[in-house]
Amino acid sequence: MLSCQSLHGLPAWMLLLLRPLHEKIQRTTGTLGEFVDVKINAPELLRLEIFQKTRGRVWVSGVCDPYQPLEQKYELTRRCLEILKQHNWPVIIQTRSPLILRDMDIIQEAKEFEVGSP
Repeated sequence: MLSCQSLHGLPAWMLLLLRPLHEKIQRTTGTLGEFVDVKINAPELLRLEIFQKTRGRVWVSGVCDPYQPLEQKYELTRRCLEILKQHNWPVIIQTRSPLILRDMDIIQEAKEFEVGSP
């Protein structure tokens, strides 16, 4: 899920790094930091591509928190974590959201999952 709702207060250099991403997805409405694009096919793509990639650590939360409010509805992060766990990929999850508690069953069963808060 590309979700950048809460960009207000970020340093100017970080916003400059995010602007090309905003332009790349050719957003025609909304201001950077005021929209959420839900990548509903992310788990399906991960399931297909995981066999084509070399196993390595996955950082969940590169730009924005993976547990945005819409995650409760779509469960994209949860489904991706299940896939990564099934294939024994190491994962680092960075979040401030209490919604991560919903996925503790997956996190605790996984061999190499770590959780942290920014």
